[in-house]
Amino acid sequence: TYGKDKVTGVLESVMKRPVTKQGIITSRFTANAFSIGISVILSMIIGDLIIIHFFGTGLSLYFSLFFIWAYMIEGLAFLSLMYLFAHIVKTQSFLLGIAISMFIIMDMLWLIIPAALLGGLGIPRASSTYILGNVAFGYASPAGYGSLVQFYFTDHIGFLSNVSVNPAAYGVTEFYLILAGLLWVLVPYAITYYLARNFD
Repeated sequence: TYGKDKVTGVLESVMKRPVTKQGIITSRFTANAFSIGISVILSMIIGDLIIIHFFGTGLSLYFSLFFIWAYMIEGLAFLSLMYLFAHIVKTQSFLLGIAISMFIIMDMLWLIIPAALLGGLGIPRASSTYILGNVAFGYASPAGYGSLVQFYFTDHIGFLSNVSVNPAAYGVTEFYLILAGLLWVLVPYAITYYLARNFD
């Protein structure tokens, strides 16, 4: 909704109206974020109802809230990055190509990449190097954020891992998870906001 209008020039006609550049980007981002939030919350509620139906008990409120947070971060980080790319690329097709590529890498391949890379280097799954590699990949992309949250709750990391370790020993704590999540959303958005205000 923002990137398409940016690269096709529709946004320029909107900016001629009595609205600020900051107002346009803030209102559109807020609307998109609200849509993502509603989708994530409804998904968690439906998931919890299914769990209650089959197992007789639901997820704890703390657990549910943290997973809502994790999925919100992944969605909002992707949104922030797409807003940023809308200010860098010049054509709608290039922006769409970036969006599709990011989706494939972030949604489908990101959990496989560290397992393949670390396995290809011959690093054993039970080693500290393997765990650190997975944590680094988790923090390196918003796509890995969910696996870090899973590690925080289950003490298991990596693709098909059966090794139980202390997440805090590898830098996966509540504080660092929240900080990393905020940075993944706010840094691309802040750069986009700066570009929209000063260069559009």
